[in-house]
Amino acid sequence: AVFTCHVVVMASINIHCIPFLTDMGIDPLFASGMMGFMIFFMMPTRFLSGYFSDRVPRNHLRYIVSIAFAFELIGIGVLLIYPTRWTLYMFLALYGMGSGIPTTVIVIMFGRYYGRKAYGSIHGTTNFFRAPLTLIFPVYTGWVFDRTGSYTTAFVVFWFLLLAGLVFISFVRPPKAPDRITEIKDFI
Repeated sequence: AVFTCHVVVMASINIHCIPFLTDMGIDPLFASGMMGFMIFFMMPTRFLSGYFSDRVPRNHLRYIVSIAFAFELIGIGVLLIYPTRWTLYMFLALYGMGSGIPTTVIVIMFGRYYGRKAYGSIHGTTNFFRAPLTLIFPVYTGWVFDRTGSYTTAFVVFWFLLLAGLVFISFVRPPKAPDRITEIKDFI
């Protein structure tokens, strides 16, 4: 649920980023450069989150995800409250930093929580449930714009989804190790 909240917001914002910017009156070429600005902040946080994730105990990985969601929440919140060109840059930087972190941490959390033996099955199962929402939410975002002429309602929904993810991650704890190690083929 936590990573689904993140992924559907990320898919929607990334797909609609340039139309969102051009609808604010920004030249399409400059808007594509601004998306590059967002990605500029995303790339180092993917590296840094992996670096720190390897060095914290597995029950502290949720704090790294919490920091990511906080960056995204602050970025979207500032843009919703005071939409100017300067807050747009703040949004792109904070959102870029926040959206880069979980991309790395999800892989590490699955491995550390459930082990390597069933990693593929668990990751595949979560993607099975996440994929339809990743398809639906960008369409929803476009529908909101078509109906209202603005992305504001969609961004408010994204803010609440990220807030839900932040709340959910606070309850995530590593599962207790099994008494007996089983083969994945025993379940199939």
